[in-house]
Amino acid sequence: MRRAAPALVALLLLCATAPASAIYKCESDAGTSYSDRPCPDGQRLAIETTAASTGDDSDNSDGKRRLAHEKTELKQLQAARRKQEAAARKQQQQARKAYEAKRKKCATLALRLKWAREDGADAGLKKAASARRKARRAEQAYQAACG
Repeated sequence: MRRAAPALVALLLLCATAPASAIYKCESDAGTSYSDRPCPDGQRLAIETTAASTGDDSDNSDGKRRLAHEKTELKQLQAARRKQEAAARKQQQQARKAYEAKRKKCATLALRLKWAREDGADAGLKKAASARRKARRAEQAYQAACG
């Protein structure tokens, strides 16, 4: 979209300041045709010029008004694009923060699971059941949060 805006402005300026061009009316066996190039056989019936070449200021002022309107519209489109880009950046930042928070939580739960398993391996006969239950709960918490 960024590259399209300068192209649009250039196109608008080109249209508004297009030089006058001749229109050739050529007649042949196939019928009458109009072209911006001279007739192939050198037989031209009439040469008509566009209004811009006649010095008619009404078309020029219409072009200026249209150009001003299109510039305003372009500014509005650019502002809307900037607003959308800012919203997208904000959404990306929120997603990044959520990802980092989940990663940190998963790391903490993985560490607790590791410790619970170590405690279960080191536990004596009296505390073995309690240590296994603690390790199982730590694993369940890890699976629920981190899959």
